[in-house]
Amino acid sequence: MKRVFAQELSIRLNDIEQSSLSSVDKQRIQDLIVRADERLLISDDPNMDVDDLRRFIVNARKSRPVDVVVVDYLQIVNIKGRFQDKRVKTDAVTIALKRIAREFDVAENEGLCKQEAIEYAARANNVSAEHVRTVYENLVDFQIKIADRLGIGL
Repeated sequence: MKRVFAQELSIRLNDIEQSSLSSVDKQRIQDLIVRADERLLISDDPNMDVDDLRRFIVNARKSRPVDVVVVDYLQIVNIKGRFQDKRVKTDAVTIALKRIAREFDVAENEGLCKQEAIEYAARANNVSAEHVRTVYENLVDFQIKIADRLGIGL
């Protein structure tokens, strides 16, 4: 996250790593944390199925706009029905998620499948998928730390 702060706020990474920040820069980092917390909403329910995800989006939209939805581990998302193998089930989940994307006007090329989102972001920014995955995981860790600091569980 230090790199994200440095890049976003034009602060030298070395200053952040050595904790040699001015009070102004410390406040700027705190403000960035608050803004990120307002925009990032995470559900980590491992039993969430496609219908649960739809309800989650409906409820989230009552308090804030939802522009992008990222599903981690598409292969374990549940969907009603019986399928001959995992590939067919994953295809059915993908189709259901694309319908949700259209229903809620979430751009399909920006998310609903973590791997697709990572690959899209990597191509769009001319970086490796591993780099994008690391940034994504750092953002999740960041949200958890913020939630802990605010005393709210995720």
